[in-house]
Amino acid sequence: GSAGRMELHLNRKDLYQVTCVTGRSLGLLPASDKKKCHKVVVGGDNGVVTCFRIKKGEAIEEYATGNLDYPVKTLFVGGPAEKRDRIFYTSAQTIRGVNKKGKEFFRFNTDGTEMLRGLHIEDTRIWTTGEYMFNYYLDTKDAGYYMAPDRINDLLMVPILNQVDLNPVLGCQDRHVRVLDVAKLHFEAFVDGAVTSLCKFNSKQMSEILSKAGEKEVLYGTDNGLVGQLHCDSKSVRPGWVVPNVRGLGSVTCVTSFDLGKSGQQDVIVARDDGEIQVLSLDQSGEPQEAFSKGVNECVQGIEVGKVTTSQYDELVVATYSGKILSFTTEPTQERAVEGGLSPVRGGMVE
Repeated sequence: GSAGRMELHLNRKDLYQVTCVTGRSLGLLPASDKKKCHKVVVGGDNGVVTCFRIKKGEAIEEYATGNLDYPVKTLFVGGPAEKRDRIFYTSAQTIRGVNKKGKEFFRFNTDGTEMLRGLHIEDTRIWTTGEYMFNYYLDTKDAGYYMAPDRINDLLMVPILNQVDLNPVLGCQDRHVRVLDVAKLHFEAFVDGAVTSLCKFNSKQMSEILSKAGEKEVLYGTDNGLVGQLHCDSKSVRPGWVVPNVRGLGSVTCVTSFDLGKSGQQDVIVARDDGEIQVLSLDQSGEPQEAFSKGVNECVQGIEVGKVTTSQYDELVVATYSGKILSFTTEPTQERAVEGGLSPVRGGMVE
């Protein structure tokens, strides 16, 4: 029921405009210190990666890489664990890496035939997905591959089979989530829709952390608008909750997780191809309830959480198909701040 329902109030700000975005190519660069904000990076259909920051409400472009013949289909913010400030991105079959100043330091042509649509890089290890092919490279040499029975729509890396080694998790068109051990199929889980998006999740309460130490949670979104949870450990993948698509919303393009409501519990953030953006908060029984929902009237291609316009408040940073970069911030508006911020506000967002 709606008793004790979480309600989040987020306010929209329009940040920047780039060219058309059709890839999963939005990222945030970590702040260099507590007082600073995240920088935004986004790859467009002209092959350009643009980096900008917001200063006193104004966008300042830091750099833009050169035009390429093919769209940026995926972008990954990586680098050494202590400072993830390197940007890796794909255009056709080539992976490029640029440093925080936008200078290219890495280029690798994978020689595949498929457009690269998924990418993860740690040290000298590279994992990629194309249309059907998953590839693993070590020092830019082939170290394994797997051909999926249907299209691979998303790639997620999670340590499932042990606590250290990353396992590739593939979200596939044939309604399966597949977990690989290096490059061999280890588990597959059938779900109720073509899997379009994946993310890590952690719903564990403090009391469960030890008893469920080996268990990892993965969230998935589907083309028919479902969002669901999978419990994974070294022995099995088990289904958790599924949020039915009762309002007939669009296909899920992105799903991510973050404690936006500052409840000590991660929220589920969902974006869709009809422009709907939702935040789902887990209730007392661990079931997700909608805490926020707003439409942007066009396909959402990327969603990240960070502090972009102010270092005090978390924001949802959104990239749309037409290249708009928007923020939905948890920062209270003037009117609400005057009311004391705690009184419930009826209705939707303040525009």
